[in-house]
Amino acid sequence: MLRQRLQIYQNEHPFQNLNEGVYDVLYESIIDLSLLPGSALSETALAEEMGVSRTPVRSALFRLRALGLITQKKGQAFQVAEIQKNDCRELMEARLAIEGQAAWRAAERANENDRRQMNDCMAAYLEAFKAWDIDGMVESDHLFHQIIVTAAHNPVLTELYARLSPRVLHYRHYLFHRAGEKSLRPVMGASVRNHRAVCNAVNLGFPSMARECMEQDISGMPDIMDNW
Repeated sequence: MLRQRLQIYQNEHPFQNLNEGVYDVLYESIIDLSLLPGSALSETALAEEMGVSRTPVRSALFRLRALGLITQKKGQAFQVAEIQKNDCRELMEARLAIEGQAAWRAAERANENDRRQMNDCMAAYLEAFKAWDIDGMVESDHLFHQIIVTAAHNPVLTELYARLSPRVLHYRHYLFHRAGEKSLRPVMGASVRNHRAVCNAVNLGFPSMARECMEQDISGMPDIMDNW
């Protein structure tokens, strides 16, 4: 699977160096749960599976560890980071601080292109929800929050969110795929409504409403976690 993914990546990016290809393949494989949380990651085994030397694999593993997507205890092998309820709650608390402020500023500073991207993403999220396309919901949900942070036009907020973004995307995939449709559907329905409310607040230039709706959306994540 990893070798095939790397071959596809190299065909699509013929001028990209091997280190980046190995990193991107491992990153995507962790994010989309092809490599499950808790899975051991052996440099040698990964290199053999991907048909490369250990050097690019080692480089990728250290980069992924810096993102918090993999862990390594002293004297032990790498493994894909486990998804724990407490970790998700801590991420949620950090997101409330960053994204709540970002939504406020987006309502004040968003330009025409920001609003167009936001509204298009909202439409894609709604369509994914109607079709019950989980991967589509994950992608649209994640992109929507990135667009709002970008629309705040604050480089520090953007940098802070970028540090959280890979872990947030990892737990989104995990939560959305782990929770059954019965428990997930009402939560996602509320999320669609919250996204629409954020859009309206940003489009109309209402900062306090944008922050309130964004915080309400982020605070809905424990509703999924409670159904583990």
